[in-house]
Amino acid sequence: MSLSRENEVRLDRARQLNDTGHHAEAESAARAVLAGDPDSVAALRVLAQALVGQDRPRDALVPAREACRLDPADVNAMLVLSNAATRAGDGELAVSAAENAVAEAPHDPATHYTLSYALLKGADRRTSALAEADNAAVLAPGAADVHNLRGLCLSRLGRTDEARAAYRRALAIEPQHALAMSNLAALEIKRNPLSAARRLTRAAGVAPQERLIHGNLKVAARNFALQVQWLMILGGVVLAIVAESNGSRVAREAIAVGLGVLAVAAGAYFVAQLPRGYRRSPVGLVRSFGVSGWAQVVVFCFLTALVYLVGFGDQAQVDDGSGRLIVFAVVNAVAVLVRRSRRGGARGAF
Repeated sequence: MSLSRENEVRLDRARQLNDTGHHAEAESAARAVLAGDPDSVAALRVLAQALVGQDRPRDALVPAREACRLDPADVNAMLVLSNAATRAGDGELAVSAAENAVAEAPHDPATHYTLSYALLKGADRRTSALAEADNAAVLAPGAADVHNLRGLCLSRLGRTDEARAAYRRALAIEPQHALAMSNLAALEIKRNPLSAARRLTRAAGVAPQERLIHGNLKVAARNFALQVQWLMILGGVVLAIVAESNGSRVAREAIAVGLGVLAVAAGAYFVAQLPRGYRRSPVGLVRSFGVSGWAQVVVFCFLTALVYLVGFGDQAQVDDGSGRLIVFAVVNAVAVLVRRSRRGGARGAF
């Protein structure tokens, strides 16, 4: 049954609202269409997409299933159902719907892309997901989203260099592809959190609504803080050794001042790379880490206090503090290593 002219206009408006991220308004427009034409497969698809956009994938399954029931051969309805099922955590339904779409339209890259997404995120079948992403890349070599998905599949398989190449390919096609920027940053976030933060800041500027990008920014900040903490640990050990070997007061003071300047300058430079909201409230960034973040701040402050006690104290304070500084630095180093092995890493985005 064809839509009335008024409902066609409403449906076009709903699609535009979905495309621009105004999913609540798109939902209202789609429901208005369905009130007059309850069997409109197109309106059901748009409604399901609007619900997924509002992080309501389980609600989206209802109109998506109905669209597939009304038109079992509608490939787009199958893709919408698969996407909603993947986000709802129903991997079996997600893969089944996507496989039906591939069977119906084997030369459409969107069907292979959706199946790859379902296999990777919904079913964690990484090798099969990569095979489908490769199929999509053959059919659509100029699609940045496809190369981003290939990168995620390769990253999950531990093929980091190939994943990096896939993300760079996506960015060569679409330089402002926020998720590819975020995913490329995630690969370097442990080794080079400063460079990762720069990429993530650019990604957040393109897609400020992507929560995963902001989550990765916090991971980059934690990693950078740990690197600065290592600087203080190593510097503290050197300072304690100088003090124990009766090094001159000038040498001790120079080491202490140098460590302080480096730590402050490094922290300020890192914060300057972050989005404006983080720069306005760096304390809020630390607060977002929870108890572990504040514990790290307390430990760092105590370590800094010991460094300055040994660097600028009188001889009695130096004699008393240098041994404590070595012990605390070693304990702190062990704690940092444990924290580094246990903390969550950056996540890839589809």
